[in-house]
Amino acid sequence: MIAEILRSKTYTVKEVSQILQVSEQLAEKLIREQTIRSLRVGREWRVTGAALLDYLGLANAPTPQRLQLVHELNTLIEELGKEQKHHQGAYKETSRDVS
Repeated sequence: MIAEILRSKTYTVKEVSQILQVSEQLAEKLIREQTIRSLRVGREWRVTGAALLDYLGLANAPTPQRLQLVHELNTLIEELGKEQKHHQGAYKETSRDVS
């Protein structure tokens, strides 16, 4: 399978067969029977990346952008936690000095 299926890209029968690692005949059968949602443009079949992801059960899979955002958010949360612990420690130090 290729590294990334782009949701907005359209794929030919040949590309679908390569992605699914099946023969072109099987890919065309799946497309023609609408097992994989597709559209006929003239004599050619076209399949969107979204339809391929849906067929593979990956329609809601995280995109690289979402994964990057989650990583950045986790890093921020971690940094905020460290900063909060640092401030709590400084607060405890000053409370002891006052007493």
